[in-house]
Amino acid sequence: MSRYLIETSHTARECVWALRQLVHHHPEAATEFEWGCHGGVHTGWSIVEAEHRFAAIEVVPRVLRPNTRIVQLNYFTEDEIMAFHEGELVANG
Repeated sequence: MSRYLIETSHTARECVWALRQLVHHHPEAATEFEWGCHGGVHTGWSIVEAEHRFAAIEVVPRVLRPNTRIVQLNYFTEDEIMAFHEGELVANG
């Protein structure tokens, strides 16, 4: 299983409608998502475990998917980070 960040956005005008759509489609969404709406950022975030990104997006109703981003999350070791850094130095010459 992999971990995915789900980020779904809506406008201020769509706020109540979008939240109702999500909770109707996925009742646990009320407690699994964190929302920025009260701060003026009409976006919700959740981290889920799924077999692949297509399984992760199933949490979001189809009508909200065009404004949804799914990002696979990974941890890196210090050695991997250093290798990335060294690769950037070589690539940027």
